[in-house]
Amino acid sequence: MGFSAEEVKVGNGSKYQSAGVSEKVSISEVILNHNEQYNTKSITLKTINENKQEGQSKRLSLTTDIKPGNQTSGWLVSAKSLLNILMSTGKSREEANEVLKASDEKELVKKLTSALVGKEFRGLFSSREYQPDKFAIELYTTEAVGGTRLVWDPNNQYYVKRLPKATLGEMGATAAPSGANDLPF
Repeated sequence: MGFSAEEVKVGNGSKYQSAGVSEKVSISEVILNHNEQYNTKSITLKTINENKQEGQSKRLSLTTDIKPGNQTSGWLVSAKSLLNILMSTGKSREEANEVLKASDEKELVKKLTSALVGKEFRGLFSSREYQPDKFAIELYTTEAVGGTRLVWDPNNQYYVKRLPKATLGEMGATAAPSGANDLPF
């Protein structure tokens, strides 16, 4: 009789990334998105972890305009995330800045693909509830492999974003009548 672990699934048994910290994550694809309705463009980074589970980043905006009520553009927020990921793969700040210098979005995707695909880092994936009990898992932040800064906390409101609790009226229920004729039970 011999022993083998060939058929044992590692992780949560899913082909998809779960919320928490993955010790070795790499980018498998950089995707350029175009929202026809709002005429905006963004980038999504597809990931794969040490257990061969697929994940992704949130959509990283390429909008350079500052919208009314905002203090910064979507691109500057995205650039901060991208700099963090690039530096987590071992690039210096200067090297990371060079990757993000591009004449247009297609050149940016090409440079990000060259700089990131297959490069490992440690990643924290957050969960965002988009329907009751249905969650989207997204890359939240990164650090170099072997780092210890990232710690998963399921009670952290930034790592686990839940929908607001529905009120009785929103659930279709009606409130109990109140008045002098109410029964005590």
